[in-house]
Amino acid sequence: MDKQKEREDRIFSKLNLETLPFKLKKEKIYKFKTKIDKWGSLLAFFCWLPIIGDPIAVSLGFFRTNYILVAIWMFVGKILRYLIWALITYWGASIV
Repeated sequence: MDKQKEREDRIFSKLNLETLPFKLKKEKIYKFKTKIDKWGSLLAFFCWLPIIGDPIAVSLGFFRTNYILVAIWMFVGKILRYLIWALITYWGASIV
């Protein structure tokens, strides 16, 4: 646990939050961190969602989640998305 805390302190010491163009507070970053620690790479499944997908992807990369599992879950999520769109298109074309 101490190694994790040291790593987080190193990350935040290198990252000057006041100079970033977007104002992020440490509390908000810690909130993302707890969710990513809880759900892990499974969150990558939801990266295809329009508004919350990009922050999820950035958070997974920022906190260095296992990139192989992230890639697999992203792939599964996007494949399901395109399969659903293909079925909707196919059924829509068969009605006309």
